[in-house]
Amino acid sequence: MIYMPRLESAPLLRRDGTELQMNPYAGVLAHRPEILRKWAELSDTVRFSGVLPAELKEEMRRSTAAVVGCEFCASLGEPKSEYTDKREALAVAFAKTVAEDHRRVDKQTFAELREHFSAEEIVELVATACFVIMGGQTFGNVMGIESASDEDALAYEQWREDQLAKTPAA
Repeated sequence: MIYMPRLESAPLLRRDGTELQMNPYAGVLAHRPEILRKWAELSDTVRFSGVLPAELKEEMRRSTAAVVGCEFCASLGEPKSEYTDKREALAVAFAKTVAEDHRRVDKQTFAELREHFSAEEIVELVATACFVIMGGQTFGNVMGIESASDEDALAYEQWREDQLAKTPAA
């Protein structure tokens, strides 16, 4: 399936007047620069701070992108084929449940989460799932944002590495 964005990218100018180069996702959000700035700030907070490892939250993102149908998000890394860590497996299963039908999250889901995660961690899991899946990936799907170019995918990985390097370990 060929994805065509429902809106073309908007230019975002630096203070010196030159145009900032952006990936297709940020380009669409750039129609509202103040939303783009706050969206990026919240994304950094949710994904790279807190009590859970950033890599666990990234795996939640990777495992749900195709389920939600965000071509851009899905093009930024494949999920693992299996999970040997119980907490990671549970976090991914929870994220997939939210992606498929958040109404299926029930008392049993939370009982299982409580066995392996603290209250702080559960809040962070839910916030990550809601922002990344219901916010980010759903936005990408609704706006029809196409897959990242190879250059954009490499830039994403470099950005993630840079964020991880300046983030204290969870």
